[in-house]
Amino acid sequence: ISIALTTNIIPHVTSSYIKKDYSAVQARINQALSTMLIITLPMASLLFMLSNEAYYIFYETSKYGALILKFSAISHIFFGLWTVLNSSLQSMKKFKLIYLNAIIGLGTNAALDIPMILLFKHLGLPPYVATVICTALGYIISISIVLIYLKKNMNFKYTDTLNTLKKLILPTIVLLVPIIISKHFIHFEYTRVTSIISLFIYGMYGVIVYLLITYKNGALYSVFGEEFVNNILKKLHLIK
Repeated sequence: ISIALTTNIIPHVTSSYIKKDYSAVQARINQALSTMLIITLPMASLLFMLSNEAYYIFYETSKYGALILKFSAISHIFFGLWTVLNSSLQSMKKFKLIYLNAIIGLGTNAALDIPMILLFKHLGLPPYVATVICTALGYIISISIVLIYLKKNMNFKYTDTLNTLKKLILPTIVLLVPIIISKHFIHFEYTRVTSIISLFIYGMYGVIVYLLITYKNGALYSVFGEEFVNNILKKLHLIK
């Protein structure tokens, strides 16, 4: 979903880069990163908490499946950011930098996999979690290379993205805490029906609370623009 939305921003990056309007390029990339965060952060957080239900619907019970899905959900936040940045670099024909960050990221992941698995096993932690962490670390390093390059060579600033991220902390916490508390006290046998009901209830709660808070604190406006948000609200008959 987030990649589909950010794809629309990429042509504007290309157009601004050709015109050497680097301030516009910076604004578009910040907008793409902010869009990715405002969508993937709550979805990954919900999937982290509801991995058992989500996994059971498709594959039924599994000793490791839901746990792997839980941690993979978080690593996909970094995958989304990495995809946006590399798509932007492709628009600017920075192919060498794309190859460089991808190779270093993959190399980091491959080099750390076995040592981290052995370390987790030695510490009594689930070894499969180590592989997910290594994947996330690979993405983080690749992302860092791109961000540093853009800052150093094109004088990029990421103030808008950081401000958006700050605004997303509270709604994400408000989204998660009641779910954590309720799942601590409410236990049920997982079936497809109970899993679907649980996902629907928690999902609706999460969507309503998250959208309400991000609307109130201005995060929706800063990412999608006032006109776009107001048009959606008018179609839903929430404002006049």
